[in-house]
Amino acid sequence: GTRVASGNIAVIAAGTGLGESMLLNVDGRFVPGESEGGHADFSARTPRELAMVAALSPVLGRVSAESIISGPGLVNVYQFTHDAIGFEPLTESSTAPSKLCAGVGDVEDPADLPARITASANDKRCPHCVEALEMFVAAYGAEAGNLALRTVAPACRVRPRRRGTDATAPARSTAPARGRRARAPRPGRGRCSAGRGGR
Repeated sequence: GTRVASGNIAVIAAGTGLGESMLLNVDGRFVPGESEGGHADFSARTPRELAMVAALSPVLGRVSAESIISGPGLVNVYQFTHDAIGFEPLTESSTAPSKLCAGVGDVEDPADLPARITASANDKRCPHCVEALEMFVAAYGAEAGNLALRTVAPACRVRPRRRGTDATAPARSTAPARGRRARAPRPGRGRCSAGRGGR
């Protein structure tokens, strides 16, 4: 897109939680605005994501954006794709998996799970890990697009990027799908499409 000098800037960063903020353009000077956007409800967009929310709700109570889009959130997505939802708390917004796949292997420190899941997906050791990472990245891209809309930031260019992974396509495809005329995902277009039913 073309940068507009008077536009605002949206900021989003997933880590142990989900940080969201905005830089408001006030007479050419960017003023940071506080936000707790990561604690807003997660907006499921596809039947697969709706099924994930339904599976996680009995355990988490309320599924926030941070419950999906964060390091612990990736663990939650992993539990859904592996049918391994556990009830032992891991963090305030996640639980420990009831079982681990061969691709991830034994993990002594739960804090290592996000990295191990990502490595398994990148190496294609487990198809359910691949789906988990793709769903995570797609949700990340969609949330970035939503944040840009809420910030009313025509100057903000959303460029999803994950170092060392080829799973950026879902983020690129979901971030621009905004506005009243945005089309819903068509069946058969990738693992996270509306037509994805199996695990």
